[in-house]
Amino acid sequence: GRDHPLQMRHERRKALRESDCVVLAGVPCDFRLDYGRHVRRSATLIAANRSGRDARLNRRPAIAAIGDAGLFMEHLAGRVGDRAGRPEWLKALRERDQARESAIDAQASGGTTAPSEPVNPVPFFRALDSTAGEAAIFVADGGDFVATASYILRPREPLSWLDPGVFGTLGVG
Repeated sequence: GRDHPLQMRHERRKALRESDCVVLAGVPCDFRLDYGRHVRRSATLIAANRSGRDARLNRRPAIAAIGDAGLFMEHLAGRVGDRAGRPEWLKALRERDQARESAIDAQASGGTTAPSEPVNPVPFFRALDSTAGEAAIFVADGGDFVATASYILRPREPLSWLDPGVFGTLGVG
């Protein structure tokens, strides 16, 4: 959810390059991860995916957990527990995240648009995020507009953010 203490939303590329172990749950190493190049080579890569092909796409994982990624994550969480290692690294991630949030806040408060001008998505999504209820489900589409939404809107819980994806397949709701 949006208030999870370990939620990091920004500067993920840097975090991936610094990570010792990366778990890809239900996502392939495609363009969103620069075809696997965002994960450093020395990191242990674990891919949990229903598709063996997608689990191995563009980069071979050290562990391919073929099956339900959600169940895999539940089992993994049960085994690992609540141990958060490397507190200094987590602190650095939080500081980067907060610095980016501050920059977004500055963009959002950078003035209003006249009714004849296009909508500035930054203040729009800040306002939407602050007024949406706890049961809100966000469905976004539209290239740059949805990209902006992805770093401003905070989904309330898992599966409350739906994106039609690269093929624009409507009907996600």
